[in-house]
Amino acid sequence: MSVPAPSAQPHRARRLAVEALPVFLVVGAFLAVWEFYVRLADVRPFVLPAPSQVGRTMWEDRSLVLAGSANTAAEFLLGFLLAASAGIALSILIVSLPRLGRGVYPLLVASQTVPVIAVAPLLIIWLGFGLWTKVAVSALISFFPVVVTSVAGFRSVSQSSIDLMRSIPASRWATFRMLMIPSALPSIFAGLKTASVLAVIGAVVGEFVAGGRGLASGIVLARATLRTDRIMALIVALSILGLVFYGAVALCARWAMPWTVSRVGGRRLSWRRAAGTIVSDPRVR
Repeated sequence: MSVPAPSAQPHRARRLAVEALPVFLVVGAFLAVWEFYVRLADVRPFVLPAPSQVGRTMWEDRSLVLAGSANTAAEFLLGFLLAASAGIALSILIVSLPRLGRGVYPLLVASQTVPVIAVAPLLIIWLGFGLWTKVAVSALISFFPVVVTSVAGFRSVSQSSIDLMRSIPASRWATFRMLMIPSALPSIFAGLKTASVLAVIGAVVGEFVAGGRGLASGIVLARATLRTDRIMALIVALSILGLVFYGAVALCARWAMPWTVSRVGGRRLSWRRAAGTIVSDPRVR
């Protein structure tokens, strides 16, 4: 068993710091220009508050920000999980049953021509003003990219690879588990990353329509009192939530697809090399 070199961990931390440096420089420069502009131009706070004032408001209203973040996070997490599970399940049915796919897929595309904001009043009638209305809006917005990318991923498997698995011979479940899923995972997670962002947007749309105690509801209340600094503080909190959630999905992708991040001899492993033992694996029978 090989032991990593003692300098591997510091080297990795240094590489991550170098990669993150441009982001911090751009954000810092933007905030500095914003701060100087507000102070030099003497802009009124209700028109454009300075970043320092926004940060101060976030700290002073931290209880409101934390409570709103918890409510909004619950809404888009449930919406995302619902969209992901339903989307992947439906994509498997579409690929496994081509006739069903030819009937369902056009309907899915047509459903995206109807804005969710137009369907929201119906959801309020059916589900009320509670949590599940926001969850439903979040799931509806984030559902479509999961289905599309998952179907594309499953269909990307070449027929020759499927024929090879059958010649072993491998069962349908073994073919699906050891060939179809590894092949489709990059596309599936691409859709999940997109859905993670859309789920946050859906939760915000749901709160604007149905109210609640989330960050978007706080923005509506702050707008009524012209508290621009509070509006921006809540927007910053919402952006942080979205970034954290996207990063969590990206980490799940790295965990689920280790062959995309493992390196041998300085080169990145492909899933085909990582799955190269399939033919000799007795579990395929």
